[in-house]
Amino acid sequence: YTHNLNNASPDYWKTDSDFFNNYKNKSANIKAEYKINDNNTVGFSYNLSSNKNNEKIKSSTRILDHTSAREFLSDGDNLNRRKINNLSAFYDIKLDSVGSKLSFSGNIMLNKSNANNFYNTIADETISTFVNPINDYKIYSGQVDFEKEFFKIKTEAGVKLTAIKNDSDFNFYDIINNQNINNEGRSNQFLYNEDNYAAYFSASYKINEKWDAKAG
Repeated sequence: YTHNLNNASPDYWKTDSDFFNNYKNKSANIKAEYKINDNNTVGFSYNLSSNKNNEKIKSSTRILDHTSAREFLSDGDNLNRRKINNLSAFYDIKLDSVGSKLSFSGNIMLNKSNANNFYNTIADETISTFVNPINDYKIYSGQVDFEKEFFKIKTEAGVKLTAIKNDSDFNFYDIINNQNINNEGRSNQFLYNEDNYAAYFSASYKINEKWDAKAG
C-alpha cells in the first residue's frame, strides 16, 4: 500500500506469489597413483559434478490508483542443467638422490550448462517467451617443472601453457501460435579464446641456520 502525497487518492499494489524449487546435485571422484619404479611415478584424478535445478513460479499482481485498477498474472517454468568435468594427470621423474626432479602435469576442465526457461505474462494480452542460454566453457593447461641442486644452490624452473575457450549462446524466442520465433534483437552469441604462456626460474641458497637467500 502506497500513498501519493500529490494526490488525495491512495495507490494500492499487491502481489501474491507461489514458488517451487527442486535442486539435485551429483558428484563423483576417482584418483590413482602408480609408482613405476624408484625414480618414476604417474597418477591422475577425475572429478565429475552434475546438477539440475527446476523452478516454478506463479504470481498475481493487482494495482489500484486514482485512475484505474489493473491486474497482471505471470508464471514461469525454468529448468537449469550444469555438468563439470575435471581431469588432471602427472608424471614425476626423480633424477638423483639429492632431490632433483622433472615433473609433467596437465589439466582439462569442461564446464557445460543449458537452461530452458518459459515465461508467460497475462494482462490485456498474453505474452509468452522462451529463453535458452547455452554455455560451453573449456580450460586446457600443461606444465613442466624442473628442480636441480648445483653446489648447494637449489634451482627451480618451469613453463606453463593455458588455453581458455568460451562459447556462449543466449537464445531468446517469442512464442506465437505455439511456435518459437527467434528474437534476433534479444539473442546474442559470445565467443572468446585466450592463450596464456608463463615461465619462471628461481635459485635459493641456505647461508646458515638463520639465513636463506633466494632470487628469481
